[in-house]
Amino acid sequence: MAPLNADQSKRRRRLAAFTLADPERLAEGLRQIAPEPGYVFLRRPEAGLVMVRGRIGNSGRAFNLGEMLVSRCSIQLSGRLGHGWAPGMALLQAELAALGDALGQIPEYAPAIDGLVAELEAEKNQREARRRAEIKDTQVQFFTLVRGEDKNA
Repeated sequence: MAPLNADQSKRRRRLAAFTLADPERLAEGLRQIAPEPGYVFLRRPEAGLVMVRGRIGNSGRAFNLGEMLVSRCSIQLSGRLGHGWAPGMALLQAELAALGDALGQIPEYAPAIDGLVAELEAEKNQREARRRAEIKDTQVQFFTLVRGEDKNA
């Protein structure tokens, strides 16, 4: 696979942030950036199954892990194509991700979209930190005592 250029890397980061964001938070952020964007649907939000593939230990031959429900949407805004995906039956999330993707490609909106992405990533990191703290409180530490007859081992 060819390495990503800077624009592709930025777009991938943007799409990941939009996909993992709270839909209401994402909608509010996009509304502040572009109140009435006026886009055209190329592919209305729809849900379907995709085959998820995996590898044991991230090496070896790929295998079919199972199917996953995903939502997708494609729009056109000011000559730019925006695509969005979201796990599950998240039609609005896919549409918002597509809108954010298209806005991020338009030079006058790009700085505001980059700021929104940074905010969404920070919020995601805070949620994950809270979740790790909750889990840590219930974590059990296992240890092994050395028995007397195991001294020579």
